[in-house]
Amino acid sequence: FPVTIPATHYILNGGLGDVIAASPVIKYAIENFHKDGKYLVSTVPAYRDILWFVPDNRFNSIFERYEFKEEYRHARIFPQGVPDVPKSSLSKVASYNLINKVLRDEDYEYPLYPENIDVGKYNVDFSRAVIIAVGFRSPVRKWNKEVLRKLTEYIVQKDLIPVLIGTSKEPFDPNSPLVKYQQGDEAKVLDVRDITTCVNLIDKTNLKDLIGIFQQSKCLVAYDGGPVHLAGLTNIPIVCAYTYVNPDYRMFVRHKKLGWNMYPVTVGKEKCRFCYTDWHLFNYRFDECWTGTLECGDYKLQQFTDHLDKIS
Repeated sequence: FPVTIPATHYILNGGLGDVIAASPVIKYAIENFHKDGKYLVSTVPAYRDILWFVPDNRFNSIFERYEFKEEYRHARIFPQGVPDVPKSSLSKVASYNLINKVLRDEDYEYPLYPENIDVGKYNVDFSRAVIIAVGFRSPVRKWNKEVLRKLTEYIVQKDLIPVLIGTSKEPFDPNSPLVKYQQGDEAKVLDVRDITTCVNLIDKTNLKDLIGIFQQSKCLVAYDGGPVHLAGLTNIPIVCAYTYVNPDYRMFVRHKKLGWNMYPVTVGKEKCRFCYTDWHLFNYRFDECWTGTLECGDYKLQQFTDHLDKIS
């Protein structure tokens, strides 16, 4: 449908990382296009805290009893509607999609959460915590359990506390007609019942609490995904494993610098990697792995511990 730029309604119907990546674009649009306050931002109710800069009267919760209303037909929607742009970050794709404009690099800076969140109810000394995200939607972003086990043991040896996070709960109503637009498989978490050298907070946190945990913790270690982008709303150091996406096009801006306080982990050039950003085959589900080898996620313990040594 044709749409006026700037739009007056922005619908964010992607996953957690997509919505956070779009947040600096929404913030830019509000500050530069909508000083009159005539706009609406719609997304999953669970993502309300991510868009903290959107006033309550400009925020619309959808995906619960959502109906495709006539007046919504001309909204700008991200990520659905415009194909990915090769060699571009998620935030840059969001700016193409939502406001039809390329911003300055510093304008893509993730908005830091403005207040400290109390997470004392978890009874964890997060100042000594290394957070490990173990949720995944595709096999190429799934931890090797033995590597994960050794990583938790290594963290304990450094007198730090490994804390596992993740969720198998979807943030949207499964009966919503927009569920079909969600990318990837359903949310899963690694079975870690036999890993005892850790604090297990899997399925025990909400997004706001996770922001508070990231605000206080030593470091986050994770495969590229929603928790990494959520951590981007804080100053926490991030060790992130990248598989089918080149980190140059998936890391984000904090403190006006791409990849600030981020430590990317990748396999060597001799292995298959970065197919999503390097090949750019339109509409191919790269999380299913083109070769079937899952080489891009074949990491060794030292690739993570080398970065942890620099941080701690």
